Amino acid sequence: NVGELVFNLTKNVIYRAAFGSSSSEGQEEFIAILQEFSKLFGAFNIADFIPFLWWVDPNGLNQRLVKARAALDGFIDSIIDEHISYKKKKKPNGVVKEEEDMVDDLLNFYSGDEMGKVSESDDLQNAIKLTRDNIKAIIMDVMFGGTETVASAIEWAMAELLRSPDDLTRVQKELEDVVGLTRRVDESDLDKLTYFRCCIKETLRLHPPIPLLLHETAKEAVVGGYRIPKQ
Repeated sequence: NVGELVFNLTKNVIYRAAFGSSSSEGQEEFIAILQEFSKLFGAFNIADFIPFLWWVDPNGLNQRLVKARAALDGFIDSIIDEHISYKKKKKPNGVVKEEEDMVDDLLNFYSGDEMGKVSESDDLQNAIKLTRDNIKAIIMDVMFGGTETVASAIEWAMAELLRSPDDLTRVQKELEDVVGLTRRVDESDLDKLTYFRCCIKETLRLHPPIPLLLHETAKEAVVGGYRIPKQ
């Protein structure tokens, strides 16, 4: 199941980058929360179409939303508390994490009493203050914006390339010429991978992860010698 493999990849990357853990501990809860919200976002709710019937909830969506939000708050609070506890413990003996994650960086600007006073000499930290709700909101954005959406884009890109063997061969040849076969793709390579970037952009045009704005041609046009029909 390619979709499942891609989702697990993006989940592991986001979980490690954001929360500083590559272990499976806590990831089951993380996945369960994401899946529940995905179902709720796509569920039919009569109040969305007839607002004054908000009290009609045959599927129990309102209760599920409250429960899911409470689970999400509890999950994020536990992550923040764990990082705050670690920061407090490391101060006396000077022990520092090998790699600080996103939550550590956000807590450097946390204005709560739990972290104590920020050094007056640090102008940037004095200028920017984040509340606990600010940090939770950023974590939520990363959780929902960096997992299923990225996985969906990767899966669609692979599907479209498999449907077009010539384009797939061209992408493979470009990767071989620019990157080679002995190392992984690096961020600095992206500027040289022109056709690869075009494929990604075309995938996002055809299959936007969040289809709020769909691009269609209002009238027939010719662009770069290619006929674009009206849609």
